[in-house]
Amino acid sequence: MDKMIEQMAQDMSITRYKSENDYEFYIRIIYSALGLWGLSYAAREVENQFGISKITFTKKLNELAKAYISTFPSINRYFNIEVSEVSIGLYIRQIYEELGYLLYNQQKLIIAPYGRGLRLTDGQYLLFGLPKNIKFVSGLGIVSEDSFFADNIANILIRDDLHPIAYVRKSFDLIQFDEWNKSSEGVSYFNPLSKNNISNSWKDYPTTEFTVAKDNMNNFYKVVCYDKKIKYYSKDKTSVTTEGLFGCDYRRLYYSLKNYYDNAFNVIVREVHERYIRLDLYGRLPNREQHFLSLIGWPVQNFNNKNGYIIRKEFLDIIKNSLYKIGVTTKEV
Repeated sequence: MDKMIEQMAQDMSITRYKSENDYEFYIRIIYSALGLWGLSYAAREVENQFGISKITFTKKLNELAKAYISTFPSINRYFNIEVSEVSIGLYIRQIYEELGYLLYNQQKLIIAPYGRGLRLTDGQYLLFGLPKNIKFVSGLGIVSEDSFFADNIANILIRDDLHPIAYVRKSFDLIQFDEWNKSSEGVSYFNPLSKNNISNSWKDYPTTEFTVAKDNMNNFYKVVCYDKKIKYYSKDKTSVTTEGLFGCDYRRLYYSLKNYYDNAFNVIVREVHERYIRLDLYGRLPNREQHFLSLIGWPVQNFNNKNGYIIRKEFLDIIKNSLYKIGVTTKEV
């Protein structure tokens, strides 16, 4: 193994898992090192000023990634921006900004100063900032033995306390609905009973009383159906933006509906090592949960892949709790 990679792995307490080849191990080390380097750069004091501009942060990380690729050409297919929607520098910056590692102040990114931590086990916290003493790194997340105060996953992802069943009932409160007086021609209906992923779970007739409908103008409605016909509807006002922490939150209703009808969407969990698990999603999550997994895990195949992650076992309970809030369950195989 390359001596530089070996030293970086020791510094971040990242171990190779069973059957992991050099390529897979190297990309995990470099992925984590890029995040740690970015946070360290933002924490530097230059001419009595702290922070780094967004453009410089992104540029520096992209340049560093290119330097690693030059040294280890095989990793190009993992970090190659030509097969991804964003560059690795922008990807890391957005995750750190959205989850509160970096704050934007006076046109510069600075390290979050408040020391908020998510408790994993006794004496282990996922610290949302840059701790002085690092216990280990998991993906882009940094675990420390210290935290000024412990927070819970619902607060970190800014979720309400509604159980998926209660969320569905609140979403389909008839006080907010009107009687359907439109044509149903060309309308498609989300099928919560489907075993397919969300995008392949639409039919030309409703299969449940509560569901989501879309017309041929791509308008979305929450609908209440009787005898396979819409009776009541409410125009869906959930933002369909794909950006930011609160983006794609409309997906929560799909997953909660599946849970409501006893057909919960499963995230598959496999043990790959005594310290690591692999998550396979087979479907996109709301951005809050997706950003969190992208923070604490190493995406497989490509840094911007959102369907599979290698994650430390310490995070499994937190993951279960965060996913269950939106009606998604985990299945260990």
